[in-house]
Formats: sequence, structure tokens, C-alpha cells
Amino acid sequence: MAIIWWPTRGHQLGSRCHHDEDCTMEMSGGVMCDEGRCECSPHHVPFNKSTCIQASLLGFGCVLDSQCRDRVENSSCKNGSCRCDAGFVPFKRHACLPPAQLGKICYSEEQCRMWDSDSKCEYIIPNVIGRCQCTPASHQLGVQCLPRAVDVDHNDNNAVEISSFENSTPVSLGLRCISDSQCSAADPHSRCLNGMCDCRFNNG
Repeated sequence: MAIIWWPTRGHQLGSRCHHDEDCTMEMSGGVMCDEGRCECSPHHVPFNKSTCIQASLLGFGCVLDSQCRDRVENSSCKNGSCRCDAGFVPFKRHACLPPAQLGKICYSEEQCRMWDSDSKCEYIIPNVIGRCQCTPASHQLGVQCLPRAVDVDHNDNNAVEISSFENSTPVSLGLRCISDSQCSAADPHSRCLNGMCDCRFNNG
């Protein structure tokens, strides 16, 4: 003998159902019957036990973080609208992008500048896709963009550069360098030798 199940009143999310109408009769918002249970429809999220609310793209209104994250990863509800989380940059309405390292694919200028303020997105297809590169006023050293030298003293073999980088981040032993001052800022007994910070040995 077949057992026929009839829907009962008081449906909530997770309640048993047979048709979408079993859920929509007593629940509000985007709800549906999915594999025998009342669930939120696609791109809807639970607001409470009996209500599903629509998910949102970047810039649209929200009351819950889940509304934003259902449509856009790495986003949340801030001051009533969906915004990218800290450390990510918005791309149109549908994506929050991480910083893009030099040489990597980029979709916006902000994506490159978040990695290095002296970089830009060199577009392969205008305003669509490109790769992060240093701006003309700087040059690449590893995964950094360093200001270009404004003058060079060629009077000795070390070719000490006079540049705007003199007072920037120190460079440790074994790492690439462009001037003695980068190395000595990290270790006063080091210098830039053949493009690498090395120990400075006193003669005599």
C-alpha cells in the first residue's frame, strides 16, 4: 500500500515538501521545494526560518553579509550596500579582485596599484585584460617597482647611483639591489656588489 504524504501547515526552511507551492503558500521571498525540503531559491539567502531574501551584487542594498557573498566572493554588507572586503578591489558589479603581482594578469589599474603603487595595468585588450607592469617613472626589481635613478656617478667601479630610492626600504644580504645605500640601510657593513647585497670587507 502506497503512503501518500500531505503537506502540513507551519512550513519553514528545511520542512518537508512535495511541490514548490507547499513552501510558497506559507513562506515569503524566493523559496522552492528542493529534493523534498523547503529551501531558498537560487541567488536567495535565508533571512529567518520562513523568509528568503534576494542576494545582491556590488553597490546594491543589503542587510546581511550572506546576500553579498552569495553573488560576489570576498564581499560583505557595509553600511547597507555590498562592498569588497579589505584587501580586494571591485571589478564592475560582480567581482572583488585580489592584488595583482608584477607580470600577472590584471583587469584594472587598482588591482596592480594595490600590490605596488608604482605599477599599472598594461592592457592587452583595452580596459578588459592586461598584465601589471611598472610605470615609466620606475623599473622592476624582483616583484617591486623602484624609482629610476636621476643621475649616476661613473667615477669609480661601483657606479654609485644617486636616486630617489636612497631613503626607501632597506635591502638585506643576499637580495637584489641597485645601490650601496639600500644595503647599508639594512646592514652598515654591507654594499651592493654585482646587483646583490654582500658583506663589505675592510682591507688591511
